[in-house]
Amino acid sequence: MADTETLELAVQESTAGERVDSAAALLSAGRLSRSQVKRLIEAGDLLVDGRQVKPSERLAAGQTITVFIPPPPPSDIVPQDIPIDVVFEDEHLMVIMKPSGLVVHPAAGNPDGTLVNALMHHRGIACGDPGRPGIVHRLDKDTSGLMLVAKQEHAHTALARMIAERHVTREYVALVAGSPDGEGEIRTPYGRSPRDRKRFTTRIQGDVRAVTRYRIETRFGGGAAALVRCVLETGRTHQIRVHMSESGWPLIGDPIYGRLPKKGPLRDIAEETPRTMLHAAHLELTHPETGGWLEFTREPPADFRQIADRLAAL
Repeated sequence: MADTETLELAVQESTAGERVDSAAALLSAGRLSRSQVKRLIEAGDLLVDGRQVKPSERLAAGQTITVFIPPPPPSDIVPQDIPIDVVFEDEHLMVIMKPSGLVVHPAAGNPDGTLVNALMHHRGIACGDPGRPGIVHRLDKDTSGLMLVAKQEHAHTALARMIAERHVTREYVALVAGSPDGEGEIRTPYGRSPRDRKRFTTRIQGDVRAVTRYRIETRFGGGAAALVRCVLETGRTHQIRVHMSESGWPLIGDPIYGRLPKKGPLRDIAEETPRTMLHAAHLELTHPETGGWLEFTREPPADFRQIADRLAAL
């Protein structure tokens, strides 16, 4: 049985005045969600300067939040013998190449057949959230490419913090309709659409921000389409898809945020595209345990290359 983990978080000026539940989630750098923090407070496992508090209590700079994180309960995730394409692995972490069509973790509508089911079978990973062990970031079902996976608790905590603090570089390539400027940065508010809770949008008011940097790699058909390289500064759900679409350059094949061209060869290509044309192509970071430099690049799979070839012929 694993031991209870103790996490100490120092309240800085930047979080002074915040509620305990939101501040603890923020200061944990991805280790804890706000709902997890609330459960820990209710159980008496989160203290501020050694005393129990309510989730709504406001904090002051210089205070210390102490969190006692109990070991995760036994996972009810069913191990399944699903192949994993391992790019790199040591005792602390893995880098895998996720194929399109594979869901990252079990959820409503996808109770099994996920990457997490495969990880439980091949590696027995049990760190992090019991519902998504080992997962420190995710890719959409249709997105292919490189993913980080933690294999033990300390690496999970460190990788989550590194991603939150933007110390992990994640580059994607996308095929889009239209022709963006040569390069630029998209910096917007971000959140769920008030009209459709399954969608995300930049067209809202709020404090949450999303930042994507992009650069044109290749233009097709005189600007009818383009291959774009995107670098995530933040990692919001559907971020690249939303930023490209709401800037006028929807990803080809995107069933939610995409728009079919009105007519012509590009419409034919878009209609026949099997998935959202997005691939996590490049990953680089400092190893959280050894301090060594890790850098990985993987070319897009065949379905992506076939659509790119068709666009090149426009």
